[in-house]
Amino acid sequence: MNRNVIIVAGGKGKRMKTQIPKQFLLLRDLPVLMHTVKKFYEFDRHINIIIVLPENQIEYWQNLCKKYSFHIAHNIAIGGEERFFSVKNGLQFITSTGLTAIHDGVRPLVDEKTIAKGFALAAKYKTAVPTLPPTSSVRIINNNGNYHIDRSKVRLVQTPQVFDNQLIIKKIEVLRSLL
Repeated sequence: MNRNVIIVAGGKGKRMKTQIPKQFLLLRDLPVLMHTVKKFYEFDRHINIIIVLPENQIEYWQNLCKKYSFHIAHNIAIGGEERFFSVKNGLQFITSTGLTAIHDGVRPLVDEKTIAKGFALAAKYKTAVPTLPPTSSVRIINNNGNYHIDRSKVRLVQTPQVFDNQLIIKKIEVLRSLL
């Protein structure tokens, strides 16, 4: 089965208050994004890797690849104004049936078991979304005050989220028609 990963890396570094977007910050002597790409390559050396970057960061990324002799094959898609449009642009590089993972470029610590389980579940059910239970208290705040939520009924959505190619392409087209 063909596997793809769309790695969305559109951060600007505002929340981290850095001049360099966090996907390009160094972690163990390599930019974070390179570690993320390596995780998927190490999982499957034949995976089709698509990196989605803001247009004004593509040349910077290409220069980093040269500087660090980073030769893992990948395609580059131009990011959109929002994550939805970035994923949509990445899907243009999906040309066959199979499965596609969507992952955050600044999440290099995802473990191989999570990646493998996502692909296995998506092969069976057409979609897989990893989640974690929250460890902190959860409250809802509204105009009448706030109230506690039973955190056992809440999950934090993680990446990679894995989808059957035909399903995600169809869903993206339906959502695009609504915009």
